[in-house]
Amino acid sequence: MRFHQHLVPIGFVALLVGSYTGPVSADSQAEDGPAGQTVVIDGLEWARGTNGENIKWPDAVAYCEDLELAGHSDWRLPSLEELERLHDPDAAGGEGIRSPFSIDDCCLWSGESLVNRPAVDGDEIAGEPGMYHWGFMFDGGLRYYAVHIFEDGRALCARDPQQAALARPAEP
Repeated sequence: MRFHQHLVPIGFVALLVGSYTGPVSADSQAEDGPAGQTVVIDGLEWARGTNGENIKWPDAVAYCEDLELAGHSDWRLPSLEELERLHDPDAAGGEGIRSPFSIDDCCLWSGESLVNRPAVDGDEIAGEPGMYHWGFMFDGGLRYYAVHIFEDGRALCARDPQQAALARPAEP
């Protein structure tokens, strides 16, 4: 996977401009989860839909943490890499996200901040790194980060069924 990037500061919001040039892997498979509410891709279970509108990052975190879907309550915001694996520049509808997802907008929040994943451009940011959170802009195939107080993305929740199975206590 190759990714080229440049940072474009816009006031308190910084847009990391780049292009994803790696294809969706040929061995990447999707299968329907329970009742068609979820889909499993590469071992990760995804909610099929977003929260429905652009929201602030803390609200996106809360949405996933509070989500009860398909009998599970261990949902979270995905990592930036997990979001990038859903990118398909040739997807129908021009959204840039692979089937069966439809996000009705460009951008999804990740669970990462500049504390977890510092920007590599060397530019100064206004404020603390913990104020900025990463997202992925699907229609352009770009990583971006924005201040958590702006409604700059939607929440598409994911969970790791294998990790959830490991966390369950053993049955006698």
